[in-house]
Order: sequence, then C-alpha cells, then structure tokens
Amino acid sequence: MPEDLSLVAVCPEDMAVSYSVPLTTVAIPSDEVGRLAVEMVIRQLDGAATPEVRLLSPRLTPGHSTAPRRR
Repeated sequence: MPEDLSLVAVCPEDMAVSYSVPLTTVAIPSDEVGRLAVEMVIRQLDGAATPEVRLLSPRLTPGHSTAPRRR
C-alpha cells in the first residue's frame, strides 16, 4: 500500500494507527451519534411525533494507506 492499492477504513482513529501502515480513516463519531440518539428518543417519549433525520459530517484523516491523487 498505497502503490498498488489504496485503503480507507471506517473506524476509530486510535485503531487505525496501530497497524504497520497507518490507515487513512473516516472516523465514527460514536459519542456524538450516541448523544443525538438519546436526545431523539427523549423527544419521541415527550410526544414529538415527527421522525427526525440527522446527518453528521464525515471526518477524513489521511494516513499512509492511500496514494496522492493523480492529475
């Protein structure tokens, strides 16, 4: 990697650096996902009938498992 193959992992950043080649990652914001889920459930229990959709911005952390973009 990354000459023949580029790899992007969806995982916690601390897990990605433990490999022999530090991986490029898209982090899972588990704390924020959990907090939002609890808030949404509480609103539903309080009578909010409208379903909600929340989108979180992804966070890409470059590592050594992806090659630079060629132009």
